[in-house]
Amino acid sequence: MKHLAYILWLGLLVACSGQPQLSTPAEDTAAPTLSVTYGSDPTGAATGGTTLNLTVQGTASDNVGVSRVTYQVSDGTEKSLTTTPATGPQVSFKFTLPLPRGSTKLTVNAYDAAGNRGQFSFTFTWGSGQPVPTPDTTAPKVSLSSPANNTTVNTASITVKGSASDEVRVTRVAYQLNAGAEKDLSITPGGNPSYSFSVTLNSGPNTLQVNAYDAAGNKGSATLTLTYSPGSNPPPPTPAPGSWWKPSPATPISWHWQLSQGFSVPRDLKPGVTVYDFDKDYMASPDTVAKLKAAVPGAVAICYIDVGVYEDYRPDKGAFLEAQNQYRLDTGDPNAKLWGNKDAGWNGSYWLDVRQQKYLLPLMEARIKDCKDKGFDAVEPDESEVWDNNPGFPISMEQNHAYTRAIAELVHKYGMSVGLKGNNGEAALLEPYHDWALSEQCFEYGECQNLVNSFVKKGKAVFVVEYSVSPDCNYANQNHLNAARRDLNLVGPTASGYLYQPCRPDGSSAW
Repeated sequence: MKHLAYILWLGLLVACSGQPQLSTPAEDTAAPTLSVTYGSDPTGAATGGTTLNLTVQGTASDNVGVSRVTYQVSDGTEKSLTTTPATGPQVSFKFTLPLPRGSTKLTVNAYDAAGNRGQFSFTFTWGSGQPVPTPDTTAPKVSLSSPANNTTVNTASITVKGSASDEVRVTRVAYQLNAGAEKDLSITPGGNPSYSFSVTLNSGPNTLQVNAYDAAGNKGSATLTLTYSPGSNPPPPTPAPGSWWKPSPATPISWHWQLSQGFSVPRDLKPGVTVYDFDKDYMASPDTVAKLKAAVPGAVAICYIDVGVYEDYRPDKGAFLEAQNQYRLDTGDPNAKLWGNKDAGWNGSYWLDVRQQKYLLPLMEARIKDCKDKGFDAVEPDESEVWDNNPGFPISMEQNHAYTRAIAELVHKYGMSVGLKGNNGEAALLEPYHDWALSEQCFEYGECQNLVNSFVKKGKAVFVVEYSVSPDCNYANQNHLNAARRDLNLVGPTASGYLYQPCRPDGSSAW
């Protein structure tokens, strides 16, 4: 995962060093979106029928993150709402207001960190001749027409179809995969809306729940159990004799991950921490790893590289251009491309056609060799999950896995440890080729059990970082996950905005 402050920092660094200016992410101009339902109850009858309670609930979503939600009555002063979670890509809210007879305008506002505002406004009218409304307490009904319950499928991406019904009106439909965050579906509100959506399953059993809501906030649900059982990957090659780092989940591992600043010794060292993960291209000095190992006995240095994208701000940009020119000569197609669609949200970053190993692996081997030459012990290959990110090429999961396995084999060729970055849903398939795993947001998206069932059970360490929610530390500690909540930008420990809340204190020797 790339980080906003990281890319901004890279741009400043290269500009100052006289190299071409690095590309930075486009300004966030997209406003949050709101999905709101409301309904009344006759509580006001106890006060003589002059007021009634209006319950308003819903969700706010944003491509970067919702920072706060407020409401206004008749364009009055904004009042803050409590949301769950407090911030994040999608937050939920619910509140109740006593309203008098007549017409009342209510507005709900959602803001992101860039100050963009999304709004939802409506006018609720309770006429003088109307009785207090009878509450709607009947939940919508949800049906799932396909796939069938308790089905085993051999492809990760499936299409789910069904419908919802309500005696008054269905206003919102959403789904949850493995008890993760709700994701809203596009429907036409009404008495019997239909829905169809695609979802990517995790390897093994999955629980998919579809929820429907009416204007009164009543919720109906239907659940499917689906098992994703893909074809097996080939067996991993027998590793050459070596003593590269093979971290175990038996005891906690204190580690530090830094991408938004060039890693510097001693500035970025932390008491009790022995494992450090940072970008090889933007260290404070060429001998940074040597300084780290001299200062911290037993230190392990993990080399961050990108393997699934072409970035036009990297020092080896020229080698990628040469490889693409050779590809065009070999194919006779002057428009042939080694990289396709943009990596959404990141200027200068484009998904690679990982099917073209002949041209890409030499580039990646050069990066891996550079890690070795600089003294690193392990490699974190980022952006490797290309196939389901709309890369612009018809890449299958199996073709992507072949590339991921080849990267792992190259790292082992140079006598270094390799981690599986991301690919949470395919952890069981890729575990045999990797020595450890690093996951972002597996708690938020309900994917941590995949890593427990594969890496931890095979005696391999797992590192987990959450940004929008705090990890379930009881679960993490019981299942030996090195979990922490971090700042989204992954800044250094002395930088403004640094956040580090580990489930086990640094230096802990037992779970």
